[in-house]
Amino acid sequence: MSIGIYVITHKTFQKPNNHIYLPIVAGADEYPKDAFNDYLKDNTGNQISNKHYMYSEYTVIYWIWKNSKYDIVGQNHYRRYFLKGSWLNYLRCQFSKNDILDQVLDDKDILRIFDKGYNCILPKKMVHYDCTMEEFFCEKREDGKIIFEFLEEIISRKYPEYLDSYHKMLNLRINYYKCINIMKKDQFDYMAEWLFSIYDELEKKSFTFKEREFAYIGEWLFNVWIMQNVKTGHLKVKEKLFINTECTIGKHTYTFYETLFPIPVIYTYQWLLNKYLKYKKIIFKS
Repeated sequence: MSIGIYVITHKTFQKPNNHIYLPIVAGADEYPKDAFNDYLKDNTGNQISNKHYMYSEYTVIYWIWKNSKYDIVGQNHYRRYFLKGSWLNYLRCQFSKNDILDQVLDDKDILRIFDKGYNCILPKKMVHYDCTMEEFFCEKREDGKIIFEFLEEIISRKYPEYLDSYHKMLNLRINYYKCINIMKKDQFDYMAEWLFSIYDELEKKSFTFKEREFAYIGEWLFNVWIMQNVKTGHLKVKEKLFINTECTIGKHTYTFYETLFPIPVIYTYQWLLNKYLKYKKIIFKS
């Protein structure tokens, strides 16, 4: 099976050596025509690059849906890659500047995973300690409640079978993030057709969406789609650790935000932190 993993970017970068990794520029309409000559661009073929200000990386997802001919496709949003091995290799890569690109999944690794019956690779789930997915979304968006009302109305009308997954997703604290995945192309197309049919309905609303709003909505809706299709058996997911090659220790200060730990570890840390804060509050009062 042929594989094409699209590495979404807005600048030049050093890509993994394996031939499956294909740099593609998001919002290519915003750059001079002679920029990024060696990269794919989302303003070619069947495309919506002119909507990048609102769709962000989802203009590339649209491009992959409409233009890619590979049997297996994926997206690595802004140089995040799935890693070989497990936690030991992951931790080594977090603290190392060297040979990280040699540790990302190659075509043989991906085929081995799919040969075992999986049809989707996703990152390990991330945890929001102190808020649900609805609270997380609405915290940074004044119009979050209105947007969720729009989404519920559209889903109940077009995809009522998804309503249960939609409501459950509102209250979860664990989710797939970072816009990285690898799927059989038929599954990717199924996801994109579902997602963009909802976008089409949102665009008809008499409402002013903010810059990048549809990208945040898409990241949330993607999880609704995943939950529903895992439940119905259409998806068999293999979770893998990932690394952001641009925020390992020694490169950037925000490494923590791209660092994953097993969910029990995170919950234990949060429990201990809450105990400490409660104790500290009592001490200061006394």
